[in-house]
Amino acid sequence: MDPNQNQVQNINQPTPQQSPKFLLPLLVLFVLLFISALVIFFAKQTSPVTTSGRAVSPPTHSPISIITKPAGSEEEQELNAIDLGDIDKDLQDIQTDVDQL
Repeated sequence: MDPNQNQVQNINQPTPQQSPKFLLPLLVLFVLLFISALVIFFAKQTSPVTTSGRAVSPPTHSPISIITKPAGSEEEQELNAIDLGDIDKDLQDIQTDVDQL
């Protein structure tokens, strides 16, 4: 037989697919790792435990006190000096625009 003809015959013949034997166990292993990672992730979100293993107690703080500056402070004077124009007229213009929609 001609060697070229053998090559043509070999190309035209389908080759049997060989599936690796380790593919299924590897796939099962990855699925188990993924599921266990999800369980650990969600378990850590719901449990109030610190890294030392002790339970976290809710914080006990006194009410927040607001520290204010005296009425004549420099910042307040600057804010009072800002000219905002006629705010009521601007709001009425916006209301008419909304009503037109």
